[in-house]
Amino acid sequence: MEKQACILGAVTLALASVTFTPSAGAAVVNAYSEGYGLSVNLDVGGSNLLAVAAPAGISGTAPAPYNLNDALLGFDVGVDLLVAQAHASIDVITGSADSNVDGSAGNKTTSASGGIEGLNINASLFSIFGPGLSLFELDNWTFSSSAEVTGDYGNMTASGSANITSLGLSILGQDIQVDTNAGPNSMIDLSALGLIGATLILNEQITDCSNSFCSMTVNALRLSLNGLNSLFDADIIIGHSYAEMSAENISAVPVPAAVWLFGSAMAGLAGFSRRQAGRAIA
Repeated sequence: MEKQACILGAVTLALASVTFTPSAGAAVVNAYSEGYGLSVNLDVGGSNLLAVAAPAGISGTAPAPYNLNDALLGFDVGVDLLVAQAHASIDVITGSADSNVDGSAGNKTTSASGGIEGLNINASLFSIFGPGLSLFELDNWTFSSSAEVTGDYGNMTASGSANITSLGLSILGQDIQVDTNAGPNSMIDLSALGLIGATLILNEQITDCSNSFCSMTVNALRLSLNGLNSLFDADIIIGHSYAEMSAENISAVPVPAAVWLFGSAMAGLAGFSRRQAGRAIA
């Protein structure tokens, strides 16, 4: 009986070590990122006056890993309508998107960046009675942003940054004073200047993270003009970057192996018991 008890104890210990030790696996299964220097949409009187997104096509989806970047030099575009004009010129526009996500386990990183140098954007209304009305003008030397997501399931983190230098902004002839060293999500209250429907955000950062998903959006500057004084609409984003990753966690108990071991052990234990009983009868 003592030997039988020892065998039963060994079987119980083996079953415990197999049944209650799950095998776990986690992997970043996909990622996406994009970066651009400038996006402008400007409508006057319900008609689109200017639509720009540059550089175009700097976005990627993983797996497989990717590394994309582009730079435009001497960008210049202008539009003249019967009642309004808009113009945008930039010395340099850059964008990048990068990811090493390949579907395997382990920490991964996905990132993006966007920036410009030497920017001027302006728009104005024409008038047959005299000088036209300046809707807005924006001058700058440098805008840039970066966004990054890194980690694995349950441990993904997002980070971002923005840089703005030498910003000049005028809306409906009013000069807007802007602190270029403003912290994340610094909103400038333009309604105090009578500019109803105008929103200006510097270093806009939006994070959305959980165990299985994480994203970061950064806009160095975002200017929204929604029906500004009933004159025009505009959405201007400068220095945009976005990155996201999704991960899965798989934990499985090796039930087939446990059942096989349990069956084999019980069969062996039963045979041992029969042999012991036969010897006792003999």
